[in-house]
Amino acid sequence: MEPGEDGGRVKAANEAVLIVEDDAPVRNLLKTILEAEGYPWDAAGDAAEARNRLAEKEYALVLTDINMPGES
Repeated sequence: MEPGEDGGRVKAANEAVLIVEDDAPVRNLLKTILEAEGYPWDAAGDAAEARNRLAEKEYALVLTDINMPGES
């Protein structure tokens, strides 16, 4: 398969997505969407947890809330 033959998307070796969102319903909605599209994901509820996850693993994409309580 040539790059882009799957609808224009070029797949990365690691397509894991990190969701950083303090609002649980929004975080759960993003998880549901990513799961439906077949993407592996991890989630963090705050900036400190996100930093810990980033120290453990590389992510292809980070979806993050900008204004979170405590630390943005």
